[in-house]
Amino acid sequence: MRFRYKIYYEDTDAAGVVYFANYLKFLERAKTDFMAACGIDITKWHKKSVYLAVRKVNIRYRKPAEFGDILNVDVTIGSIKAASILFQYKLTVETELICEATIDSVCMNEEKKPILLPKKWRNCLNLA
Repeated sequence: MRFRYKIYYEDTDAAGVVYFANYLKFLERAKTDFMAACGIDITKWHKKSVYLAVRKVNIRYRKPAEFGDILNVDVTIGSIKAASILFQYKLTVETELICEATIDSVCMNEEKKPILLPKKWRNCLNLA
């Protein structure tokens, strides 16, 4: 699935390019939008003490995005395991690859212990 985000001045550093850590914000935003598009409302699951926590991030920056650009964030599922989801991302401006990333997220309870992915999540994400 593709999501589009405009780069604002607040996203950039003094040189007018997206500050490296701000890419994580776009990745997280796209993950939340992806889950919602799959029918999974993260805030409702939080009320049930089911959380999706980041376990590992891998990012490769290829070219900077700049103030005013429209950032396309393509999200796919790399794998789904018993308690985790591997999200894969490709970020582009127009057709130019800006960044690639993977985020390994684990499903946790309020005691911060891994739990099985809810069946609804597994069903929805397998259709994505």
